[in-house]
Amino acid sequence: MQKQAETSNSLLCLLSNIQNKLHWFFNNLIDHSLEKYTFLFILLSISPLFSSAQIQYLIEGEIKELKENDKVYLIVDHVDTDSSVVTKGKFKFTGTANHTKIATLGIYEKNVPTEGMSRFPVKFREFYLSSAPILVKGNELSSANIKGDELNVIYSKYWFENDSLRNEAMAISSAFTDNVKNGTLTNGEAIKHQENLQEFMKSMLIFDMSFLANNTPSIFSADLIERHLNQENVLQLEDIFNKIPFTPMDSSKKDKIAIAINRYKKLAVGSKAPAFTLRDIHDKEVSLESFKGKIVLLDFWASWCIPCRKENPRYLAICEKFKNKNFEIVAVSLNKEKEKELWLKAIHEDKITGWTHLSDLKGHQSPIYELYEVKGLPHSYLLDENGIIIGHNLKGDELETKLDQILK
Repeated sequence: MQKQAETSNSLLCLLSNIQNKLHWFFNNLIDHSLEKYTFLFILLSISPLFSSAQIQYLIEGEIKELKENDKVYLIVDHVDTDSSVVTKGKFKFTGTANHTKIATLGIYEKNVPTEGMSRFPVKFREFYLSSAPILVKGNELSSANIKGDELNVIYSKYWFENDSLRNEAMAISSAFTDNVKNGTLTNGEAIKHQENLQEFMKSMLIFDMSFLANNTPSIFSADLIERHLNQENVLQLEDIFNKIPFTPMDSSKKDKIAIAINRYKKLAVGSKAPAFTLRDIHDKEVSLESFKGKIVLLDFWASWCIPCRKENPRYLAICEKFKNKNFEIVAVSLNKEKEKELWLKAIHEDKITGWTHLSDLKGHQSPIYELYEVKGLPHSYLLDENGIIIGHNLKGDELETKLDQILK
């Protein structure tokens, strides 16, 4: 019988597990308004892909830390797909999969419920399910060597090279779980866990982009591209994507990524910013086109977004520096209708009445949310005099330096 796992088969989804639990926390343990903070999380899950073709797999393992009758789980697509009891020091899995994909061998803490907040492996090792026989050997499961096809050679290299990041992820997960178990997860602690997760994701992005650039393109490259693809890196990742040796079995994955690439290219540097019209704080319709001839920082924010509010003083200083040089900030709020007064209050509290403020007050349901692929806040685009995108998410010194170059 299949059991729903509280973790999935990738390091990112381990942290997505924390994201989901924080979402649960915001909805059930503290004031509902804090649910908004979950919007700052990067969406981390990778959707299952389907194909009519199938592969047959054989996995055999021998891990010295495992004792007789210990149970090893095979986790595929977020689910405990199968389990194997250790017999004479060995375990074995056989089965079929709809395509080559990442899977996890995991062992759970004993006497932990199969459902609930604490359900994720205490030890795990990831690999690719493929038609080649897979042999797993080592002293500990997490550091086991895996022999199989070339794809698993590449993935094993990745697995061992990002060992420190994986340990950091486990530490973040453990700290969060301890707070939940002890009943000590306060508003402040929840926000702190969120900040730790965001910093980790930045480190992982840097590592993964470097791995993509310095290793032979493979199906694993496609998974990394799918994980990190956005309007900032789409042109770089498209070049790698075009070199991946996809098979007919991988056609669904290939098509899905190709669609995403075409979507993000519309927001890449050099593309025309999509047109829109929204109402300002005086209920007057304002179009993006009306700012033609000016350098525009299109800033997506909300009154409840702490990082956004922290950035406003720096924006004020930049506006003062370039006030006579044809530079304008257009701030698009993702507040909801019921938060209108909070939005207006934040504008006055932060003393940012000097630039244009727009919103349809539909929150995450706003069409502009999708039009500009806003995955988290703060988020911004820098546009030239013709509305062409010339920068993404520039902040602080980076934004000021860019404006110095443009507005000499």
